[in-house]
Amino acid sequence: MSSDMSMLRLRVGLVVLLSLALVWATAYFELDRSHSSYIHEAEIRNTVQARVFDENMRSTIKRIDQILLVIRPQWKENWEDFSQVIQQCQNNIKDIAFQVAIIDKNGILAFSNLAKSSDRTDLSNREHFKVHRQSPTLDHLFISKPVKGKVSGKWSIQFTRPILNQGQFDGVLVVSISPDLIANFSQTLGVHASGSVTLVRDSGEIMSRFPHNEALLGLVIKDVPYSAHDAPTSGIFFRVATTDGIERMYGYFRDTEFGLNYVVGESMQEILSPYKSNRKSVIVASCSVSALTIFLFYLLLRSLISANKLRLDLEVAKTHAEQANMAKSRFLATMSHEIRTPMNGILGIAQLLLMPNLKEDDRRDYVRTIHSSGNALLSLLNDILDFSKIEAGKIQLDSVILDPANILSEIETLFLGSAQAKNLQLMNQWLGPKNQRYHADVHRIIQMISNMVGNAIKFSAKGSVRLEAMEIERNCETALLEFSVIDTGIGIPEDKRDLLFKPFSQTENSTTREFGGSGLGLSIVSQLAKLMGGDVGVESVVGQGSRFWFRVWVKCFTEGEEASRQERATQDESNASAHTEQLSGRVLVVEDNMVNRMVIESLLDEIGVTVTLLTDGQQAVDAITRGDQHPDLILMDLNMPVMDGYTAVTLIRRWEADQHRDCLPIIALTADAFEEDRQKCLAIGMDDFLTKPIQLNALKLTLSQWLSVKTQD
Repeated sequence: MSSDMSMLRLRVGLVVLLSLALVWATAYFELDRSHSSYIHEAEIRNTVQARVFDENMRSTIKRIDQILLVIRPQWKENWEDFSQVIQQCQNNIKDIAFQVAIIDKNGILAFSNLAKSSDRTDLSNREHFKVHRQSPTLDHLFISKPVKGKVSGKWSIQFTRPILNQGQFDGVLVVSISPDLIANFSQTLGVHASGSVTLVRDSGEIMSRFPHNEALLGLVIKDVPYSAHDAPTSGIFFRVATTDGIERMYGYFRDTEFGLNYVVGESMQEILSPYKSNRKSVIVASCSVSALTIFLFYLLLRSLISANKLRLDLEVAKTHAEQANMAKSRFLATMSHEIRTPMNGILGIAQLLLMPNLKEDDRRDYVRTIHSSGNALLSLLNDILDFSKIEAGKIQLDSVILDPANILSEIETLFLGSAQAKNLQLMNQWLGPKNQRYHADVHRIIQMISNMVGNAIKFSAKGSVRLEAMEIERNCETALLEFSVIDTGIGIPEDKRDLLFKPFSQTENSTTREFGGSGLGLSIVSQLAKLMGGDVGVESVVGQGSRFWFRVWVKCFTEGEEASRQERATQDESNASAHTEQLSGRVLVVEDNMVNRMVIESLLDEIGVTVTLLTDGQQAVDAITRGDQHPDLILMDLNMPVMDGYTAVTLIRRWEADQHRDCLPIIALTADAFEEDRQKCLAIGMDDFLTKPIQLNALKLTLSQWLSVKTQD
């Protein structure tokens, strides 16, 4: 009890730890989700803001360019007249403060609305003047990097177009705006003071920036994502600003037409501020839930301690249920594997029967093998009915006459088709006493050998497979027999051999992929061998082949028993040849399956009765109630279309009662082979029960109870 209590406390403690781990894992994932959500929202926001910045700036640039195009023709080298033109433009455009200057073809200031007419400042070294003079015939808009005016002493961004006289360069028209005009757009975007709004040329110079800092104008920024020539049009990046040391998320948009980049930054501290607030709430909530969890599990532990005896009883019941379920699963897996063995014989021999130029003796042997395999399959299916014994882990072993030499020969025939399909030589040899027989469970021994032969063929690409059997030991009444299968297959590494006889195991995963199989067959051999008092084993060399063997104890077959058996066999043959029983009468067969109708009709013809065939229950009811048929007996299938057998029998019995007629014998003919199916048939008025597949002797025995018998001597 003390160890149980310690284990209980340990388990509750582990559950508490797991619960706390779940709580904090949930908190972690919530915080991670929240963090990712705020980052994602900021990415969308910054990308949109950069695009809005771009659209606004492009509109401003186009308006300034329009000013250039409008006032350029008005320049007639008359200061006063041109000043009036500029004043009129400024009155019309009140949201953009600008200055106008004209530089003549020699780079000398020819006009400025901020300078005196006598001011002849040399501006030939300005970037915008050089650009236009180098392309004297190209009329285009040029946007300069920020420059500090020689006249005004203020920073400005120059928007310029060339002045052309008869197609020749004659000077430069300049419209200047303050970088602050661009930076002030941050208020429209709603960027906080810790954020930034920056206009950057493709060459890296800062054109304008919010927050205002004249020292940064013209500064070249390097190693940013948008500076690469193949950079995407828009994007997001993270960076600690070299200008102020603040870590920000930046969204950018590239304007390839004007060679500008619009960059909007938001500080990570600002972005994650709500996340940090949420993190505090989540941590407080997780701590509260953790404390509550610990308290609740403390109460649970006290409750479990008081109910410990009940828990132990439930665990015992649970263990029994799991064992029963495991037995059921093992049973189903075993049955699946066992059914395939006789099916292999049926399908393999069927292929041989289809071969041309088949000898009559071979044909008869093949048909006998199919019949034998079918009986083996039927035996396996019948084993399923003994479900309660299998579920309890008990397998009943039968004891019939075992002829090892004959068994080996039958198995060779069974697998001959599979071996020939792989060009393998298949052979067998009984090395024990000639004509020796024993008492043993022949079906199980065939099953065990078949499992090993099937594996040997599967894992052998060339060479041969040889079946051998011999006596290892003998005492007065029993003998130890060894059955072995030797192949020239792939072999098994020594360190993998322990896995071979364990359920659902194969030497490695690649074996399953290449050769298939559930890995259950050799486990079945091992279990059956131990049930018969023996053992299993394997010797193998990788790349050369393997020898699998099993040993079982069997009862020896005595000479007196052999003589008695032969005498009884002779007497049975004599009696059989003396006379043959035949049945007479009319049998109505109700069966929807065409193949089943053909089989039952042939068997009934062999018995000697008259047969009428119908395909569903409704036809049977109509034929009986209308008087179309007057059978002596009805064989009724249960599961049919239109009307099933249960309904048909119920209606026929009701009609017989209403008409005060004697009940016709009705025998169920069905693949439903469980006891509850039999009881259901008898309960609705059926007289007997036959399960498919139908055996001739069973059919004859059942019909003889209801039909007249005639003897032919």
